[in-house]
Amino acid sequence: MKINIICIIMSFLAIIPIWLGCLACYLGSEKQLLLSKPMNKSIANFLLVIGYVIGVAIFSLSFALASSLLAAFVTLMLALVSHTILSTYTTSIWRFNTSVVASLLVLAGVSYVA
Repeated sequence: MKINIICIIMSFLAIIPIWLGCLACYLGSEKQLLLSKPMNKSIANFLLVIGYVIGVAIFSLSFALASSLLAAFVTLMLALVSHTILSTYTTSIWRFNTSVVASLLVLAGVSYVA
């Protein structure tokens, strides 16, 4: 039971840097709607890679390396699609990330209880 809780917490902590890296990648796009002008694309892509590597490192504390790479890749794809779709519904970067993190917390809580 205690090990399951630790794995859930580590998985949630691994999602955060990947999500923020995807946000940086989205903010580097010419078509993003959250900032008045986009970030430098090289810096945004570098932040994406750094977030992915940190996410894989945190995932690998709980899972094998191949599973960590796969979990981080799935999280990366989910975050990229989510940023693109959800950003059309808000113009504030803080409201956007707060709603996503709150929904992830609720989803993690429901999956833990169920």
